[in-house]
Order: sequence, then C-alpha cells, then structure tokens
Amino acid sequence: MRPAQWSLPAPLDREVAATLDGQILVLGGNRDGGPTAIVDTIDPRTGAARRLALLASAEHDAAGGMLAGRPAMFGGGAGTATDAVQVVQAGGTTTVVGHLPHARADVASASARGVVYVVGGYDGATLTPDVLATTDGVSFRVVGQLPIGVRYPAVAIAGEKLFVIGGATSGGENAGVDTDAVQVVDLRSGSVSVLAHMPVTLSHATAVVLHGTVYVLGGHVGGAWSDQVATFDPTTGALHAVAHLPRAVSDGAATVVAGTAYLLGGETGPNAPIADVVEIRAPRQR
Repeated sequence: MRPAQWSLPAPLDREVAATLDGQILVLGGNRDGGPTAIVDTIDPRTGAARRLALLASAEHDAAGGMLAGRPAMFGGGAGTATDAVQVVQAGGTTTVVGHLPHARADVASASARGVVYVVGGYDGATLTPDVLATTDGVSFRVVGQLPIGVRYPAVAIAGEKLFVIGGATSGGENAGVDTDAVQVVDLRSGSVSVLAHMPVTLSHATAVVLHGTVYVLGGHVGGAWSDQVATFDPTTGALHAVAHLPRAVSDGAATVVAGTAYLLGGETGPNAPIADVVEIRAPRQR
C-alpha cells in the first residue's frame, strides 16, 4: 500500500469510480465546493486525466456499477435525492436510461456476474431498506430488505452473499448515529440477517475486493475519521486491521485496474475533500 505518484485533477469526495478499458473513470461527487457533473477518465499508469463527459445532472453520494459494459450512476443527491440512473455512453454522452423505484442518496452498491446490487440510502425523509438488483438500469427487483436501514455503508460481495458493513442509521445532514452491525444478504434465497456486531461503529468507509479478499478502507470508526485498512472475514463478519492509509479519510471511491486497487479522493473532515490517490496491492489467493 502506497500513495500513488499522481493525484486527482481536483479535490473530490463522495464520487463514483469505475474501470473501463484499463482506465479509471470518476463520476460526479463534490468538487470545487459543490456537486459536479464532470466525468474524468484517468490513465492509472501516469495519472493523465481528461474530461470524458458531463452527467445529465450533477450528483454526489450515488451508487455505481457497470451496465452492459458502460459506467452507470444510481441515484445520489444534490440538495434533494434523485431516482435517476445515468449511463456514460460511448462517445462521451450521458443518458438517463431509467429510474430507481424510489429516490435515494447516500447509497452504496456492489456487482457480480453482470448484476448491480443497490443497497441502503436515504430519500430525504426515511432510510430505504430495499436491496435492489438490475442488469439494465431499467427494471429492478427487490432481493430482500435490510433489518437495519442504513446510509453510507460499506458493501461487498463474497461468493453468493452480499455484505453490508456498518452504516449510519439516522437522517439529517451529518447522519451521526452509526451502527456496529454487519448484515448479510443471501443472493440466491433473498434471506437477510445480522451476521455480527463489530467492536465499534463504522460508516462512510469504502469496500473493495482485490484477489478475492474484501478490504474496508477508512471511514468513520467509532465516530472519528480513520486511516484503518482492514480485511473482512465473510464467515464471521469480523474486521482485521492490516495496514494504515497515509492519512485518515472517509467517503472516497475505489476501483481495481490490472490487479491494483485505487482509493480515490475522499474527505479528511467535514467539507474537506482531498485529491489523494492510494494504491492497494495484495497477493493473489492460492
């Protein structure tokens, strides 16, 4: 784990990241003091960045995924929560291809075998317990409902199960009531349960899967910004601290390119986005 030799084009947090043709795509987020519609493509070898597109609407705190090989953003908020599903098309245009069943921001996602799972979030009044699945951004099915509604969780898939790690359980601007719960969704049966309770609460962290291992990066641990890098045990729900980020950070985005994970941006305090990029490398599982 090390700081990359390059930085983002500007300080950025609460964005969506994706990988396409060996390039990193960064969609939306907070930039220059407010939500941005910019979509940048970045060469991870050099950090060279160029503007690829503009979103149909500027959003932060959205979920992301790939739909038919194209980067997509689900929901998000810029004053109010949206239900829009935005897809960056070839040629640099952005299209609203569909709508979530309900508007939601502060939402997370994970993908497996061409299916994007949209998890948690907040519509401005209530938390959303539905876990949704889609392959096209047009039609959605409800996989299950979380027993503990959360916003800002860390989400990852291991095997046939989706794990919802921590999150905030209250509304309001700061969403300050965090949970220690690890919830698990069986993607085959739709059953949902609380797998474990962590020793401390966790929210605003970023999860990434690298060589089959789930890493949970930074976030608010016990209510404070954290530099923790932890591996997640899908059998027990336990987190095992294995390293430290260069500094405490929350609300970044992560993606994997050619066996290296990249943690992009994030914030080091309220309204304090950064342009840092951290590379995470790990041995392949045998």
